[in-house]
Amino acid sequence: MKINPYSPDVRSAQVNLLLAQGKTEDAITQAIAFQKFSPGPAADIALSAALVKAERIDEAAKVLEKSFSGNANSAVLQKLVPLLFLTKNTAKAQALMAQWLKSHPDDLAIRLQYADLLMRSNQLPNAQAQYEAVLNQDANNLLAINNLGWLIQTSDPKRALEILSRGEKLAPGSADIADTLGWIMLRQKDAAGALSHLERAHNLHP
Repeated sequence: MKINPYSPDVRSAQVNLLLAQGKTEDAITQAIAFQKFSPGPAADIALSAALVKAERIDEAAKVLEKSFSGNANSAVLQKLVPLLFLTKNTAKAQALMAQWLKSHPDDLAIRLQYADLLMRSNQLPNAQAQYEAVLNQDANNLLAINNLGWLIQTSDPKRALEILSRGEKLAPGSADIADTLGWIMLRQKDAAGALSHLERAHNLHP
């Protein structure tokens, strides 16, 4: 910091170190100083992280909302969405992500986060559409494969098994894929196949 007090990387590292040491109030103080020295998304994210650690969720969300409104940024949006969910502002989080994806359709990180939020909000057809869009861009995305397979297990069990079997070949060490496959097999009355996959999932990730 003596060499370059304006470095966002150094300032972020300092705040993260204080948080790791449990010095939350010191982290907040340094994050505020970070904002003054190097205003921008990195400083806003650091301050919000310190406020979250101090359980000041509403304040953390407001910091990121202000940051995003002044300079729309994917990294800020990714941090803001979970805070909006925690503060019961799910509709606002969905609206922000939907708007972002209109102008940034290739942002898979935001699209996956959007799909997850839709699942959590029980908007399953909309979540399915987002996971389909992810796989159209990245056919080997394991998170999309796993969650889409889960979503369509009742409406299209054959395709669900095909998608997840492909995911299993791509990542034989994935406990999530094995677990989802096991549960779908159980629903299809394949007890032996289900037991094999669920045991493997358990062994991979007890």
